[in-house]
Amino acid sequence: MYCSKVVFAGLLSFLLAAHFVSAFGVTSFYYEGRPLVMMPGESRNISLILQNMVGNDDMKATAEITEGREIAVILDGLDGEAEYLVPLGVKDVQVNIQVSMPSNARRGERYEFKVLVGAAPINEGEGQLGVVQGIVTTVPVYAGAEEKKIESTGRGYWRYALAFAVAAAIIIVVIAYIRKRKSLKDREFYAYQ
Repeated sequence: MYCSKVVFAGLLSFLLAAHFVSAFGVTSFYYEGRPLVMMPGESRNISLILQNMVGNDDMKATAEITEGREIAVILDGLDGEAEYLVPLGVKDVQVNIQVSMPSNARRGERYEFKVLVGAAPINEGEGQLGVVQGIVTTVPVYAGAEEKKIESTGRGYWRYALAFAVAAAIIIVVIAYIRKRKSLKDREFYAYQ
C-alpha cells in the first residue's frame, strides 16, 4: 500500500512539474573564473542577460541585489529592484547594473554582489498554481590593475608544428618506399611475380 502511494505521488509530481518546463536563464559575463577587475574609485556599468528560450509563455522577471549593495545598484528600477518582460524566444534582455569600487580598496581585495532574479509566466490562467523560478547570480569583483590583454606566446603552435613534421616524415617514407620498390622492379628482382 505504501509503495503504491509513493508511486502515485511521484507520478503526480512529474505530471505537475512537466507543465512548468521553461528555459529561463540568466547569463553573466563575470564569474569566479573571470572576475570583474576595477581600479579603486572606478565605476563601471555592466549587464546581466535574461533569456526565455523554451516553454509556452512570456515571463515576467524581477531582479534585486541581495548582497553587495554597497558596490552595486540596478539602474533600471527603483529601490534596488526592477521588473522586466522577457518574451518567449528572446535571449537578450539586459539587466543594467552600476558597479562602483570603493576608493579605499586595496589591490587584490575581493568584493562580490549577488543578484536574485525571479521569473514567473505572465499568461497564467485562473486557478493555475503560480511557480516562480529564482536564480542567484554571483559576480566577483577585484580591486587591482587594469585588465591586460594576454598576448600569444606561440606555445600553442608546437602541436601544429609536430603534426606537420610527422605528416612530412610519413610522406617522405612513403615516397622513398615507392621509389625503392620501382627501382627493384626495374632490376627484375620481382621477375618471379
